[in-house]
Amino acid sequence: LDLAEQSWPTLLSPFGLNTASPVNRMEQMPNNFNPLYVSPKGQRKALKFCAQAAWRLGQWQELEKYASELVYGNYDGAKISTQVGDLSQNGVSVPGVDFDGAFFAAVLHIHRKQWSLAASAIDAARQAMDSRFTALMAESYKRAYPSMVTAQTLAEMEEIIEFRKLEGRAMASQSRHAVNRPDVEEARVRLINVWRERLAGCRVDVDVHSSIMAVRSLVLGPADEVEATLTLSDLCRQTQRFKLAERVLLDPLLDLGANLDGSVFGLSLPDALGLGLSQLESLTSSAATIIERLTTHHANEFKPKYGPSHELYSKQLVEEAGDIGLLQIQHQLYFVFVKHLWSIDQRKEAMHRLERLCDVVDLVSHCQNLRDNSLGVSCWLELGECKLEEITAPSSSISPDLQVNILFAFNRAISYPSCGYRAWHAWALLNFRIAEQLNAHKEGATTKQRNKASSNSLKNHVVAAVKGFVSAIRLGTKRWSASVQQDMLNLLTCLFKYGELPDVTATINAEIGSITLEAWLGVLPQLLARIHIRQPSVRSVLHPLLTQLGEKHPQALMYPLSVLLKSPVAERKSAAESLMNSLQAHSSSLVDEALMVSSELIRVAILWLETWHEGLEDASRLYFGEGNVSGMMDLLLPLHETLEAGAETQKEHEFVKSFGRDLAKAHSYVREYISLVTNGGEDIPMV
Repeated sequence: LDLAEQSWPTLLSPFGLNTASPVNRMEQMPNNFNPLYVSPKGQRKALKFCAQAAWRLGQWQELEKYASELVYGNYDGAKISTQVGDLSQNGVSVPGVDFDGAFFAAVLHIHRKQWSLAASAIDAARQAMDSRFTALMAESYKRAYPSMVTAQTLAEMEEIIEFRKLEGRAMASQSRHAVNRPDVEEARVRLINVWRERLAGCRVDVDVHSSIMAVRSLVLGPADEVEATLTLSDLCRQTQRFKLAERVLLDPLLDLGANLDGSVFGLSLPDALGLGLSQLESLTSSAATIIERLTTHHANEFKPKYGPSHELYSKQLVEEAGDIGLLQIQHQLYFVFVKHLWSIDQRKEAMHRLERLCDVVDLVSHCQNLRDNSLGVSCWLELGECKLEEITAPSSSISPDLQVNILFAFNRAISYPSCGYRAWHAWALLNFRIAEQLNAHKEGATTKQRNKASSNSLKNHVVAAVKGFVSAIRLGTKRWSASVQQDMLNLLTCLFKYGELPDVTATINAEIGSITLEAWLGVLPQLLARIHIRQPSVRSVLHPLLTQLGEKHPQALMYPLSVLLKSPVAERKSAAESLMNSLQAHSSSLVDEALMVSSELIRVAILWLETWHEGLEDASRLYFGEGNVSGMMDLLLPLHETLEAGAETQKEHEFVKSFGRDLAKAHSYVREYISLVTNGGEDIPMV
């Protein structure tokens, strides 16, 4: 088996090994494995898992024990020694050393800084896996991939050896001038960048990432690859390997000397600082008043008023962590740990820790003037989403008290200057949901129950939603393309459903200019479907927008407008003609060609025989069924005029040859009837 095939927490349990939560058993090592009850093959497999566990736990003496068992078959206290081409114990050659023995021997030698012995062990491991790797590559890439990852880890071990040698040369040349000394930091940064690019190209898999990160931990510290650590924890959580996800986060936190219940994470913040949700608890205003001020321009009232006491406390937190960089790393790891607690249904504890973390991250970010506020945004967003998730169904109504807490959290997220797309998207969706909830309540209430306060609250939420959607659309990228499309549709819903509110229309007109015209192309069918809308406030937004789209992207409007020109709805046809005339002013040739293509397509798709058949059926229904002579004439006269204009295609000539004489005679009777009725001073009968 290759090292990359399975992770040790998943595989230790079949052998009775202890895989308890790292929170309580960080220093424990599986020691109750009894080889007497396992077959030789199973014993060797178990020894491999024990060696992996000892390595991941950093218990090098235990690793020495299990690796010796793998190499020599027993353990007498002697250290593993490796020579090129063979492994020996007390001068006696040990033939046939497999990959696992050679691999863990290499790990031990790198840990002891025995570079030549480590290189020999790596070569032995590579030779041991050669036949298996070659056979798997001949079968399929998928089956060979774990072995490829293992080969990559061996190559990275050699890179670690070269880097450690460079460190040694730098230490030995301290007395030399800086120009003549190797630059260890530059080499370290270069190596980390190469490793990051390499890991980004690997398969997104827990076992792959964990095996690679384990090898890199031989040279990297807990603060070197935070993003890779967080990614590995997320992958473990997604695959429900919760114990491993927890350990991946808590190991570096303990290495950094962090106390999970300490003030660094806000669990002992003095109440006198007045941070976070404690502000809301101290307010005596009603929920409706707080919601109104959160959704209008008074949200700054709820921000903490930082002063000298806050700056002093922030300085103490930085000193306790070591420096501001280490404090931020601890906060990042702890934030993902809180998300982990939420995912394993420890929601009460997770909520408590997250609330305190939001406070302390906000405090440090403000008092230390940090440029990167992404963690603060993520904390407040996660807090609001967790509170929103407490509602069992997505369509459930949100109580006023819960609205206050969630709006407060999302408002704090968007208060950061560089809050990004996710914050505005969450803020807009929440306000849109509350607006829909208020509108449903308003429609179900009687006239007496509809008061001015509820209408004003509805207006405030819609306006806040419009501003949020516009900001989200402006900040959206290809990564959020599907979500941006949802924002566009929700913005149109706000326009069409609440456009009669003057403040809503004014806000849309003021903000719509910040959205690129290309973003509207994705919702062009929805725009044209409402082209006939009669509300002046909505038309004042919709028609200028379509006109601007026509000026920059006339080809996008040609086909749908040519279809709308033939609409039976008079208002829709009139609006389409107006837009087509505006296009004619700057793209006349394009309009003419589009109309010609449209008419020819219709001519090809619908033959005269079909047109006349349908027309006569409708005319017969109007005359015999409804007695509507005027309606019958309105249907038949355009058909006769088309026929008199002459045939152009072969099918039309065949139609004229077959039915032309009868239809011409019928047309003469129609004209004679109209003449007699008109000369007699009468009107053509209608319904």
